Amino acid sequence: MKLNIKYIYPVVTCLLWGSAYVSIKLMYQFVGGEDTLALKFLLAGIRFTLAGGLLLVYYIIKNKKLPFEELKGKYKKATIFGFFGIAVMYGIYYIGIYYTSSVKTAILFELNIFLAVIISHFLFDNDKLSVRKVVGLILGFSGIILINMNGVTSDNLFSFSFMGEGFIIISTSIFALVSIGVKKWGTDINPVVLNIYQLILGGGILLVLGLVMNRQRLRFNTSAILILLYLGLVSGVAFTLWYYSLSILKASNLFTLRFLIPIFGTMFSVILMPSEKLTFMTLISLVLISYGIYLCFSTSRRKVTSDS
Repeated sequence: MKLNIKYIYPVVTCLLWGSAYVSIKLMYQFVGGEDTLALKFLLAGIRFTLAGGLLLVYYIIKNKKLPFEELKGKYKKATIFGFFGIAVMYGIYYIGIYYTSSVKTAILFELNIFLAVIISHFLFDNDKLSVRKVVGLILGFSGIILINMNGVTSDNLFSFSFMGEGFIIISTSIFALVSIGVKKWGTDINPVVLNIYQLILGGGILLVLGLVMNRQRLRFNTSAILILLYLGLVSGVAFTLWYYSLSILKASNLFTLRFLIPIFGTMFSVILMPSEKLTFMTLISLVLISYGIYLCFSTSRRKVTSDS
């Protein structure tokens, strides 16, 4: 199995998103206040708007011009990607989190991998399903289930509510559809410019909703501000790398690498949060995920396909 060096971009993206899970947990601890839907919208809005602002400053310094000039004739596409990819997707996601457990959220959200791979099979001629890929996806998803099974009972695992689990499934479907949409119709847009636009648009909407809904006083100490800055950088860099990767790599391979996110998330949790422990079940799940990714990327002896 020979991997294209370009896959370093999505691997770094998954590393950043994995670190974001832990950083968000820490941020809630430092900010204080009751964990309300308004607080989720507010902090997400700050995070994404900040990310868009940081990317905007970077673009202006580097190119000595405003980025929106590159969107002439492409505003409709960029608005659709930005509105649904950030505001709608994360808005529905945070509502779903509010009505279900974090464990089920972590499991259900990764259904976007299956959806994206299936859509890619029908939408792209060079991105077809294979027996190896299907087995790899099943193993990878089994690993995600195992890594999130600590303390879960059959009663809460198989319960379902539309506002909870239903909204998580809708949000993860939107993520997959927007990503495939960018792959199919948005590769003519500079990934940095697209990301600036979507983060400011979507983040701004979430920020306004959070400010209107929030009724509690929060404390933004030095630790909270530093974590917010880090999350802003993570969102800006990760989404830019994700969209760039969509323009140069197969969508199914790219989404398969999202199985790395819980691996990185677990690593950061064990390192940064004393309450988190590396268990035998976690190790088994990491093996399943790793072998699942290997199967998805390994090619048949009879047929070798390109990476892009």
